[in-house]
Amino acid sequence: NGLVVGAQLVLDDDDLILITGGGRLVRTRAKEITVVGRNTQGVRLMRLEEEEQLTSLGKVVEEAVDELAPDEA
Repeated sequence: NGLVVGAQLVLDDDDLILITGGGRLVRTRAKEITVVGRNTQGVRLMRLEEEEQLTSLGKVVEEAVDELAPDEA
């Protein structure tokens, strides 16, 4: 319960990364986040230590890697 750090539109196949001011990272799959109704207080994605704050979040984008021919490797 606090200020909103950010919001990200994701699909079930996406991953999210959460970053704290202390440099702690948590990566989670979007499909593992429980969908809840408006009457609840939300879903906890990360437990923060005392005085620690979540500073950013983002969707993980996987880059496609082109396969090289054996003589190009």
